[in-house]
Amino acid sequence: SDLCAVLVERLDGTLAARLLAWWIDSEPADPSLPPLIGRIRDPHCADVLRQALLRLHDQQRLAALYPLLGHQRNPSDFSLLQDKALQPGPMAVRAAALEGLLVGLSVWPRAPLRRTLMSLARDLDPKLAAQAVDGLARLPSARSSLLALRRGDLDPGVAQRVARRLRTLPPSPLVLLIHGRSGGVIPAEWESLAKELRQRRGAPVRLQALTGEDVAPPEPELFFPHLTLVPLFLLPGAHVRVDVPDIA
Repeated sequence: SDLCAVLVERLDGTLAARLLAWWIDSEPADPSLPPLIGRIRDPHCADVLRQALLRLHDQQRLAALYPLLGHQRNPSDFSLLQDKALQPGPMAVRAAALEGLLVGLSVWPRAPLRRTLMSLARDLDPKLAAQAVDGLARLPSARSSLLALRRGDLDPGVAQRVARRLRTLPPSPLVLLIHGRSGGVIPAEWESLAKELRQRRGAPVRLQALTGEDVAPPEPELFFPHLTLVPLFLLPGAHVRVDVPDIA
């Protein structure tokens, strides 16, 4: 392992793949080697990993290789990692497959990935579920997924983790687009709705009427990474088809 740590920066993909193939069939298998020699992103390494994962039954070796497959960041590997993480089996192997998903998080298809992590967050194993919650929190628009989790039965420790993640993900500001009355007058019931939403969401809520002559510049707190625009009109009128897209 010391020798590999020194030489790893000199390895190309072909040499790394040869070392991986040697480790996979070696006896005994030193668990410290795969993280050193398997982090080179290369088609040769990826092929060696896929072939090994399909034929191996040794839990220790499988657990060492699944995270490395995720490190290759090839979208075609999503199904293999997903299936192994979701299927009943040795917990060390399932956790390793989930780690592979989390390592390559940015390249997987977003909707199936979200569904997979939502399912794993409800897993009977609290440690696996906690890892899935952390993965969900890293996805864009994670708040809605975490809120959906809270509506189900979760392990108490996992529920606390969800709550902690939600505290670090404040809700995005809302801009409610309404028709309004002549001169941009906003009816009192809309003002009441906006006030209630501010209190419940703990985030800015702004009303904007199409009938207003001038559109005031947004408040500084609305300059947020995510701003949610909510048009409150009937379909399929001209406001929805023309005015709202222009404002957006």
